[in-house]
Amino acid sequence: DVDHEEGGWIVTTAPTDFAAVKEALDGAGIESASAELTLDPMNTVTLSADDAAKVAKLIDALEDNDDVQKVDTNLDVQ
Repeated sequence: DVDHEEGGWIVTTAPTDFAAVKEALDGAGIESASAELTLDPMNTVTLSADDAAKVAKLIDALEDNDDVQKVDTNLDVQ
């Protein structure tokens, strides 16, 4: 799947196809700003502004921890 977004393209593929798709794009001379596996939630959760602020504070605290590499969430921020 290919989507155009602000100043670039987002290519989505099955995790098992990631390496092959990246190699094909590299082989075609298409430079990528980043290439990574990500988790996209199947369901999202919408919270009140107060609860969303609490979750944002928790996420910031987790991201500041040196032992944490990446924080994913299914929070729908509006």
